[in-house]
Amino acid sequence: MRKITAALLISLCCATSLCAYTDSFSDNNGKAVYEDLIQAVKDNEAPSVVEPLYETYRAAESDPVDLARTEYHVARYYKDRGDDAAASSHVAQAWDDYANISETGVRKELTEANLYSVEYYVNGGMGNGMKSSSLTKDLYKAYPEEIAVILLEANRLLYSPHIGGGSPKRGLALFETLLPVAGQIQTIDRFDLYSGLGVASYERNKDEDAVRYLDMAMDIYTGDKVVNETLAELT
Repeated sequence: MRKITAALLISLCCATSLCAYTDSFSDNNGKAVYEDLIQAVKDNEAPSVVEPLYETYRAAESDPVDLARTEYHVARYYKDRGDDAAASSHVAQAWDDYANISETGVRKELTEANLYSVEYYVNGGMGNGMKSSSLTKDLYKAYPEEIAVILLEANRLLYSPHIGGGSPKRGLALFETLLPVAGQIQTIDRFDLYSGLGVASYERNKDEDAVRYLDMAMDIYTGDKVVNETLAELT
């Protein structure tokens, strides 16, 4: 009887929660110094607000994976504000943090893909973009259940040119696979999901869906450049 009850509970869990997925970065969930920094960065707060939060976070965090991945967001923040020197400095710091990663597996591999992506975003270089794309495709083959990997691959499909394997249609479909668990994933992943769904819907001329998803993303973070620019096109 106990075995039957346990099997039913497991079945119910997998039908209603994240059982089908993994989140190797769940240690950040509820970590105030991380969430406060990301909120300020993604709301595009002034550097006078972001920088003290950044210093507090760096002083409190010891995991080089988390440090490097957070630098990814901070570097993009400065790039979007037009401060190329600060953005490049944070990319360099991200690579320094990456060099301190001793573990192997999805967390390190995903961090590497993120860093080539932000290197391309901040400093350019076709090789960086191609490397990021290649690493992302390999990651999705190896870890198709990892939430952060699914989002990365969906964004690759959304933003890559067609000649490079891009397909907003396929990207939209991949984003949609996470909709049943949207309310249970980390805040930043939920934002990436809704913003990705919004932009992909826009690219597919599904304007009503695009506005709905982008508004949902804006309810989480208000300062994302792509979200704001896409909404401006739609309204």
